[in-house]
Amino acid sequence: MKRTAYFVLFSVVLVAGCQNQDYARHVLVPDRTVGKLASTLCGSGEYVLKQKRIDSVGRMKLADGAELDVWVVRARKEPVQGTVLLLHAMGESKACYLPLGERLAGRGFDVALIDLRAHGESGGKYCTFGAREAGEVKLVADTLLEGKSVRPPLYAFGPGLGGSVAIQYAALDSRCKGVMALTPYKDFRSAGRRMLFPIAPAMSNEHFKEIVVEAGKMGQFDPDQASAVAAAAKLKCPLLLVHGWFDLAVPMEDSQEILKAAPGPKKLIDITPVLEQILLQATRDQWVADQLDKLAREGLPEK
Repeated sequence: MKRTAYFVLFSVVLVAGCQNQDYARHVLVPDRTVGKLASTLCGSGEYVLKQKRIDSVGRMKLADGAELDVWVVRARKEPVQGTVLLLHAMGESKACYLPLGERLAGRGFDVALIDLRAHGESGGKYCTFGAREAGEVKLVADTLLEGKSVRPPLYAFGPGLGGSVAIQYAALDSRCKGVMALTPYKDFRSAGRRMLFPIAPAMSNEHFKEIVVEAGKMGQFDPDQASAVAAAAKLKCPLLLVHGWFDLAVPMEDSQEILKAAPGPKKLIDITPVLEQILLQATRDQWVADQLDKLAREGLPEK
């Protein structure tokens, strides 16, 4: 009888452990479909290089053996305003932002388009929401500046995941003179909870804590380190946030908390739904390029 009870208990623990791993994997392993499709439509780095849409292709090895795939577009006019590090959203790839990169190059920026770990053509299995990515973006910046592939000062841009990583990166690198983030995640815990809601809407807080611990073990990172709010408090450069009032993926609250934490200069552009949101989507690349150009030339007002 005792043996049966132990077996049942062991089975329950084993099933719970496997379920927690599945939940953690659901959060950490991005769906690469959109990014891969963009890469396919755009073509390989070598192909885009032959078309002269970019100026160089590189792969940079990380401490865990994974490699990051990076494209560089040099400024198409003088004077050079600096370099924009373009970081994509969750599940996307650098290929999604090549048109924006080309537009920025036309404004006098060098541009580095980076596939974050576990995305696009880069290696790595797990996304860590900035805990590891922030330092890896700094490594890319170090390497490109040292090789004179790009020129200072540095600026960082990204939507969603990319925006959160951009803020966390800028907190590490004093050379970064401005960050623009669209609908950034405020931290790993809130983003992970939202991602799990469709498949586990009734998950308790205690159970979610177990998932967070499992995710940290699986991705080999500290989940609490993946926080744009904590990073924003350490910023030494202007922070420009853009968020829609009725964003279905990332609530406005995320940007509001990041803004509150940042010492300034800082600004939140809130986008009203329907007409303004539709117009912004239709002209996104031009609008983003305008904002980054203005940020580089004028900065943000002190408040």
